[in-house]
Amino acid sequence: LIVIENDRLIDAVKGDTTLNQAFEIADEVLGQGVKGITEIINTPGLINVDFADIKSLMEKGGKTFMGMGKAKGKDAAKEAVRAALSSPMFDSPIESCSGILLNIKCCEKLSMDQIHEITDFIKNRTSQEIHIVFGIANDQTKNKHVVVTIIATVSTVDLDEQIFWDIIASCLN
Repeated sequence: LIVIENDRLIDAVKGDTTLNQAFEIADEVLGQGVKGITEIINTPGLINVDFADIKSLMEKGGKTFMGMGKAKGKDAAKEAVRAALSSPMFDSPIESCSGILLNIKCCEKLSMDQIHEITDFIKNRTSQEIHIVFGIANDQTKNKHVVVTIIATVSTVDLDEQIFWDIIASCLN
């Protein structure tokens, strides 16, 4: 189930946007999300990501956010990951994420340094305990473009519930 909250839609559009235009934007974002997930699952990769990877990331519950970024040129790797994280529908600071799926689509000419730029950018902004699923696929049609898709989950367990479960766990030990 993919939900786009109305509050996110309001934040993502300009004040003079009509209601119909706003819903068209929401449909476009939703379409990009479904297309992105479908491509991740169906595109064979050098490091493959499949439905089981997405399920393992999302089955722990919580809110899920998605961003896609595309860039070209010398700093394409950095710019694509920044664009993905600045998507209007990526509502959570990456530091608070409990799980991340990071998928990169690019031409074969992407260097190891560029791949490390992307992964380091994510790793340096998250906790050590985060569950990261990584995938990479070559796509000859991207011709020097780098496309980064990030699906991130944020645990929504509230503090009182977490304290309760911590107490139960300590009693069982």
